[in-house]
Amino acid sequence: MTLNIIKWGAIGGLIMSILATLGYAIFPLDNPTTFQLAALTGYIGMFLGLAMIWPALSGAKAQLGHAPALLPAIGIGLGVALVAGVIFGLFNVLYSQVFMPEFLDNYYAQELAHTGLTEGPEYDQKAEQLNATRDFLKQPLNGFFAMASAVWALGIVYALILPFVYRWAKGK
Repeated sequence: MTLNIIKWGAIGGLIMSILATLGYAIFPLDNPTTFQLAALTGYIGMFLGLAMIWPALSGAKAQLGHAPALLPAIGIGLGVALVAGVIFGLFNVLYSQVFMPEFLDNYYAQELAHTGLTEGPEYDQKAEQLNATRDFLKQPLNGFFAMASAVWALGIVYALILPFVYRWAKGK
């Protein structure tokens, strides 16, 4: 069962990482439209990556000869989300620290531009806030936990819902 969780969690994490990379390669962060499309591609990757809980549940069913009981099925979902989150967190650190060190600067510059503010105290306050967030995420451990936690938070929802849907779709 553990290998099933690791396998599908790793596939989910790779899906997230590949789609995030493709999103930023295809839709550069140099204008608001492509910035939003790149972010959307990353979110789609998270949703598709966590959908790997479904084949993990199928793998468990194949191993057991029947669908896993509800609590073990939720545990499988949480395990897949944990593995996927770790992989995506590691990817984020590699991407933003090694492959594209200017990524966070570009990302937060677009975030600031997206606010619609151009000057004044509100602009200065928002710029200070975004710069603090950027500086926080530039620390590798912080960047890892921020991205992994985003996956884990969404993964909890998936892990709680998909076992019910799976059992309903497969007729227990």
